[in-house]
Amino acid sequence: MNKPSNRIIALLLSLVLLLGVTGAPAFADGDYLVGEVTITAITNVNLRSGGSTDYPVVYRGQPGELFQTTGQVAGGWYEVLLPDGTYAYVSDRLVYFYPYQTPVPIGTQFTVPVYYRTQQGQNLKTLNVPVRTGQNIITADDSQVPGYRLTSTRSIYVYVDAQGRPVPNGVIFTYEPLYGQTPVPISATITIYYKDIYNQVIASEYRSLAPGAQLVRADATKLPQGYYVSGASDAVVIVSNYGTASPTELTFTVTRTSQGTQPGTFSVPVSYRDAYGQVLVNTSAVVQAGYTTVSANDSLVPAGYSLASERNIVVYASNQGVTFPSTVVFTYNQPVRATIQIIYQDQSGGILHTETAQYAPGTHTVTANNAKVPSGYHLQGSGSQQLTVYSNGTVSQNQVRFTYAKQVSVDFPIEYRDNNGRTLYSETRTLKEGTHTITADDSKVSRGYLLQDARSVQVTVYANGYVQPNRVIFLYAQPVTASVTIRYKDNAGGVLFTETRNYQPGTYTVSAVDSRAPKGYVLQSARDVRVSVSQTGSANPSLVEFIYAPPGPPITVNVPVIYRDEQGTILFQSTVSASSTEPKEVTAYSANVPKGYTLVSDQRVTVRVESPSGIVTPSQVVFTYRAPQGPPITVNVPVYYKDQAGNILHQATVAVSSAQPTEVRAYNTYVPSGYQLISDSRVMVSVASPSGIATPAEVVFTYRDPSASSDPINLPRHKEFSYKGKSLPVYSGPGSSYYRAANNRATLGGGRIRVWGTVGNWAMIGYGLSNNLYRVGYISKSALPADLDVPELYFGSKVGKIVSKASLTDDPIVNPIWLMEIPKGTEVTILAYAKLGHPEGWAYIETTLNGKPIRGFINSIRVR
Repeated sequence: MNKPSNRIIALLLSLVLLLGVTGAPAFADGDYLVGEVTITAITNVNLRSGGSTDYPVVYRGQPGELFQTTGQVAGGWYEVLLPDGTYAYVSDRLVYFYPYQTPVPIGTQFTVPVYYRTQQGQNLKTLNVPVRTGQNIITADDSQVPGYRLTSTRSIYVYVDAQGRPVPNGVIFTYEPLYGQTPVPISATITIYYKDIYNQVIASEYRSLAPGAQLVRADATKLPQGYYVSGASDAVVIVSNYGTASPTELTFTVTRTSQGTQPGTFSVPVSYRDAYGQVLVNTSAVVQAGYTTVSANDSLVPAGYSLASERNIVVYASNQGVTFPSTVVFTYNQPVRATIQIIYQDQSGGILHTETAQYAPGTHTVTANNAKVPSGYHLQGSGSQQLTVYSNGTVSQNQVRFTYAKQVSVDFPIEYRDNNGRTLYSETRTLKEGTHTITADDSKVSRGYLLQDARSVQVTVYANGYVQPNRVIFLYAQPVTASVTIRYKDNAGGVLFTETRNYQPGTYTVSAVDSRAPKGYVLQSARDVRVSVSQTGSANPSLVEFIYAPPGPPITVNVPVIYRDEQGTILFQSTVSASSTEPKEVTAYSANVPKGYTLVSDQRVTVRVESPSGIVTPSQVVFTYRAPQGPPITVNVPVYYKDQAGNILHQATVAVSSAQPTEVRAYNTYVPSGYQLISDSRVMVSVASPSGIATPAEVVFTYRDPSASSDPINLPRHKEFSYKGKSLPVYSGPGSSYYRAANNRATLGGGRIRVWGTVGNWAMIGYGLSNNLYRVGYISKSALPADLDVPELYFGSKVGKIVSKASLTDDPIVNPIWLMEIPKGTEVTILAYAKLGHPEGWAYIETTLNGKPIRGFINSIRVR
């Protein structure tokens, strides 16, 4: 590369740089280093043997790594100098170029002193290490000090400018001796003489000293009374590891005091100085005759200075005020601060702002200040970087760079169209760089229009202003409607009234309007029918029929009238005769309840009787009274354990107080082993005061005998009644421990109810749902009308096996919806059989679902 033509180019380059054109890199000539390049990529970068990607990779550069460069070659790539002295090439798109004011000839080297010292400041070795212009890394070489271990930072950054001036100007590595390798110290014994001015020995002693430099002080206690040390009071003795002392003896001069002389107080000068001997502050300290310790006071020196010498100095003062040492000197190091360049640049490396900041030793976080860049630019990547300033002033990095990009925004069109291409609505939104979600807003189009495609679209705005996609169009279908015929008929098929309603897509509930039928006609079918209209305008069902029965002959019904307290205890009961010809008003009479009871329900209830069905609304009249506050009463309530045939297995009593209801629990230990509880396991019992009436009057727990397997029964014919009370929970079996349909929310709200019978305190019922479906389940027996006579159901307990995969439903009446599938081979309990309009008939069984017992219907041919 050292060609004459290249040298001429280098000279021309130097001339251009001197004339002030420093912003553009020179073309590489191989003779001069024209500046530095820093890797700006966020991942490692390939450096190649030539100036394009066609050449092989010879080095991997890390993000932020700095190289010296001879300039650019054809194609724009930089020729850089690698740490081993070889050359490589890196793309100009992956680096930031910093030019030297004066190009540096290749091969120019300088040296920096490197000191290997102990923690006590003893110099072990000094080397002059060669460095080159730019940033260098000086690494400690343990082989230079065998037997020692490094205690300071191993690597130090040293920056050398074009004139060869290093920063820092020297490197110090601190070491300590390795454990187990220190020579066994041998102490040395020296002789100390105390002589007067006539060289007469007044006293003497021997001292044993350890290896190393020792400060030996005179011991005034060795002197006869009346003598004091009048000359130097200390001396340095060096003892080698082999026990040789130098010097081997010391002499201290002493003087006899005059009779009656008393030691006084004296002053010794104290000087605070920096490492270069410059005085920071001079002061003095008061000492007494003999030995006094003088300590450094950091508050006397400027802030940031740190003590480098010993903090405590022992001063000896003679009785005449002569001090040793004559002046106390404390040495402090100046505070170390490093200057860091902070650069704000754009994505192409252009400088937006630059500044410098000084940092003391330690680790610091440098945070980007967005106010330093022009308006409209936003930070790319992390907004903070860490750097370390070492105790000797070197730094982990001498530059911190923050990259910014100019904010991009576009006007983005959004359009709503119908399926004929007609624009229904349009708008424009301003979007900034990044990814945005555009969501269709149905309120922007007329009522009834339906979105045909995706409701949300992702839009990306790139840094160069390119948008993908370049617009969003939401396609809506024109409103469609479906005609639903609503027909009112009598039970003979005669049409009473017909109307047509139009519905848009969706689900609706169509309710019967009694005024559409002649006066006195009674609705026989479900009052509510659910209608669904598809997006294509198809209604299901398209015909809704309500069946009414004409009024029959006058019917008279005896309606139960019950007086009870708030705990449900019956205080009095009777009947009242009601006719279908006109409503009957029933009035409460307080004479029918004990004295002191107060009515808390309505005093008058209107009873209506339908003809010809004989349905009574309400089915019974209940007047509720509040009992007077009486003394607590305790009643013994019978507790029976029975099998399914009613045989008593065990009986006991439980004491219940009127002060608080008592929960009575079933205990399986009271029945034979293997018996299974088929009623509720807990019953709440309350007692009224002062009547002492318990509700319920007795507690019955019913168990199934496992050995007495009984055949399935035929489900009896149902009876019907009209329920208009409060909403009741519905379970698949006789107890709250059974599975509850509709996500544990199955509820009876009212309407015509079928009842097959009771099981303990539960009633097996069927009722219609608002979606034209049906459900068979169990409700509390107390909800049945008092005059409704239904049988107790004693279901079979035969164990059957599923012979082919079976589906279980709780709707054997209208449209079976399957609650679960039962695999082949599963054992179930067959309770009953029923036709209910099914050609093969239903088997009413009990099994488990999600760990809970469940009762339902399966095709009878699926179980044997």
